[in-house]
Amino acid sequence: MYAGKVLAFVAALVLCGCLEAASTGEGEDGTSVFRRAEEGCPPLETFSKAICVCEDFNDVGKVNVGPYRLGPYGMNYPYEDEGGSVGVNGTSSHTALVGASGSWDAWVALHTTGDFIIGQSVTTTGDLTFQGALRVHGDLSVGGNLSGTGQVIVEGALRLAGETDRRGMMQVGSEAPYVAPAAPPCPCDPATFFDVVAAVESARAANDNALQGVPTDLALEPRTEITLPTGRYFFENLESQGKVVINIAGTVAIYIAGSLDSVGYENFRLADEAQLDLFVSGNIRTVGHMDMAQEYWHGAGHGWPYSRFRLYLGGSDPFIVVTGNQFWGGSIYAPTAAAKFNGHLMVNGSLFVRTFLGAGHLEVYGGLQIPPDSCPEPIKVDCYGDPDNPICVQN
Repeated sequence: MYAGKVLAFVAALVLCGCLEAASTGEGEDGTSVFRRAEEGCPPLETFSKAICVCEDFNDVGKVNVGPYRLGPYGMNYPYEDEGGSVGVNGTSSHTALVGASGSWDAWVALHTTGDFIIGQSVTTTGDLTFQGALRVHGDLSVGGNLSGTGQVIVEGALRLAGETDRRGMMQVGSEAPYVAPAAPPCPCDPATFFDVVAAVESARAANDNALQGVPTDLALEPRTEITLPTGRYFFENLESQGKVVINIAGTVAIYIAGSLDSVGYENFRLADEAQLDLFVSGNIRTVGHMDMAQEYWHGAGHGWPYSRFRLYLGGSDPFIVVTGNQFWGGSIYAPTAAAKFNGHLMVNGSLFVRTFLGAGHLEVYGGLQIPPDSCPEPIKVDCYGDPDNPICVQN
């Protein structure tokens, strides 16, 4: 009986065009594997860096990217960890202490005032200006001029295409010819963006709402709290129902047609071990406090293997991470929107945004840590961890 339901569900997905054209495969032990049946699966490389900015990254204040430890003179001294990498397709401008455990690529130009300490390479095709200490544990590649006042230490090779105009100590491991990078660091061609709106529309046609007895129009929902088990859900009219708290009890994907006023713990609450992929076709005005720490894993940068909340925005209006001391336990994909914050923001996940404007202390601990439900190829896909879930098909 169950097999018949699955076949009928898969047939419906094929008819509506929601079935992925992924290749079939077997697990390493030769057994059949499962895969997600629907479209709307973000590609694996969506969060390959801790921070990706399609235009300019401007920040005044302290920045830590990737794991770090206290080093000499109390400064945050980064581990050499590729997970803490930053890509900026425009100009990257920073004032105060900046530390990243991975690489830092600024396509147009890089301007720093204060200590700038990078665990791997630094690359720009334009000018690099600095005031303070510039320390690079890998190679430093500059397609324009290198100018500033302070200390420059490059443990790898200095690859400089332009001139040097600096005052202060300079120490490099070696010198080598400049080689221009093949492309900007972040995949910001609009043709390559994950289509959030299309993903939401695919969920409108195929979802688990009826299976779980949950209306798609929450204006019809009298309860103030809803608990969602593992599955795929579509909602509309959610903005007008801000009083509804959605409890996530399993591995859940929610697709929302329209916009939301805010996203935070006050309206989305994850149980221990739960995960949420939230797709919003429109905009979100504010992103608030979201702390989903489990026992022994409290706070950003303290050992979480991945974030349990991924937010995907299809709109272009700016969104604000609420001011003050905020913890965001998740990743944000908003390639057409501008992000702003003021205060102390800790992010246990990754950021992919159009532009970024910050003032305060920014800590980001994501990148290269793909969550288990990020829709890779058939092998290793856990189908929300439940092979009996009707949104999954067996190869």
